[in-house]
Amino acid sequence: MNKAKFFRSSAVVIIGIIVAVIVAVIVLWLMVFKEETITDSYTPLTLEKAATTSGKLIYDYYNDGMAGKQSDYSTGIVGSLVIDMDVYKSQRLKRGDVILFRMPPIDLNINNHINPPETSVARVIALPGEKIGIKKGQIYINDKKLDTYYGRVLMWGQDEKTFFANSTESSCPKECVEGMTEYFNTSMNEITIPQGHIYILGDSMGRSIDSQTFGSLPLINVKGKVIGVTGQPKLI
Repeated sequence: MNKAKFFRSSAVVIIGIIVAVIVAVIVLWLMVFKEETITDSYTPLTLEKAATTSGKLIYDYYNDGMAGKQSDYSTGIVGSLVIDMDVYKSQRLKRGDVILFRMPPIDLNINNHINPPETSVARVIALPGEKIGIKKGQIYINDKKLDTYYGRVLMWGQDEKTFFANSTESSCPKECVEGMTEYFNTSMNEITIPQGHIYILGDSMGRSIDSQTFGSLPLINVKGKVIGVTGQPKLI
């Protein structure tokens, strides 16, 4: 083998080794520094028609604070909500549950733009003793990314990219764009949920009265769980 061929062969080997080392370093970095996540494999994406309404509370909800990825909780669209008022007597409350709750006291001097109802519905996001924070629209539980369909700030089931793709200059002018961009990139300093409390949010949290407004919700304020809808829409 002449020197030219030898050096070419050596160069190929060296380049191959360098590439292999780089790939190995990248793989190792991903394994070590991969972001930890919390998932939810049991909460259904779609709100189904209830199999029965016997012994259940029929509840009318006309707010769009729970308009989400595939389900809308508005009575005008899906019918009345069917609430199981006894479910938590036999099972534990879980992350992802949509609950009926009694509204806690709200400082209307600070929140003078809202008219809170006596009761409402929202989704359980953080449980007693957990830490919750939001970074640029992504929810974190105990420093782990909440990797599920309700783990990001959405509006009517849409993320930032989809929302603006479906918007026009007339439907969302400059002020709207600025406000919605800020909304989709919402951040919240991490807090710890006290024992006996939970943190709840609407699926369209910008349209919901929830823990953003009144903080963590005492468990004694939980009235029941939304288990379905009647499937018979009705207007107010």
